[in-house]
Amino acid sequence: MEKILYDIHVVDGYATTLANQDSAKKVSAPLYKGIYKKYTIDSALYNKSLSYYYKNPDLFNKMYEKITERLKKEREKESERATKKLTLKPVE
Repeated sequence: MEKILYDIHVVDGYATTLANQDSAKKVSAPLYKGIYKKYTIDSALYNKSLSYYYKNPDLFNKMYEKITERLKKEREKESERATKKLTLKPVE
C-alpha cells in the first residue's frame, strides 16, 4: 500500500501543476488506472485498503512517515537537478 500511495501522491502533485482543473482530472484519471494496473488492484480494492488504514491510524501514520520521507528525498534530488541545469559553466 505504501508504494501505491507514493505513486498516487506523485500523480496528485503533477495534477496540481496543471492550470485547468478539468485538464488535471482528464490527465490524472489514466495515470491512476496505470497505478492500479501496475499493482494489480482496482479502485474498489484501493478504497478498501484505505479504509483499513483509516481504522488503524498507527499503521497509517507509520506508513505515511515513510512516504513523506521518500517524497522529500525525491524533491531534494529534483531540486539538485534543477539547480545543476541552471548553473552556468565558466567560459574557457
